[in-house]
Amino acid sequence: MNYTNMMQTEELIIILVSVIMSLIGSLSKDYINLMRSGKRMKVGRITTSTICASIITYSFSLYILKNFSFRGLVGISYFCGLLGFEIVNKLSNLNGVIQILKLLALDAEKLQKLEENLELENEEKSEESDNSSRDGNTEKEK
Repeated sequence: MNYTNMMQTEELIIILVSVIMSLIGSLSKDYINLMRSGKRMKVGRITTSTICASIITYSFSLYILKNFSFRGLVGISYFCGLLGFEIVNKLSNLNGVIQILKLLALDAEKLQKLEENLELENEEKSEESDNSSRDGNTEKEK
């Protein structure tokens, strides 16, 4: 098995996990609604929720895998499946889209500031380690 086939298999596994866990989350949400209020389980709502949650989870899968591992992907896929229909309702009108974009923009600004601060801290640490290693070399030479 060469590298490209392995990458395709990995992507397929990520897609399958996203879809299956989103489906389980959507079914769980509808089952909870069935137990609470006696409403029937609706296939359309489950399908819509699963599709929305799968797309969201897959779009963030690289970030999730990088920061949380495979278990994080499973958990977040399930959680998105639980919230999938609410996300669709939020995205179905313009005000909801604007609120989500504002939230993402604020988070993006915060992330950029954090990255800049981390880069500055890393540069300071590397300068300090360079200075200490230079001092250590000069002391050894004496």
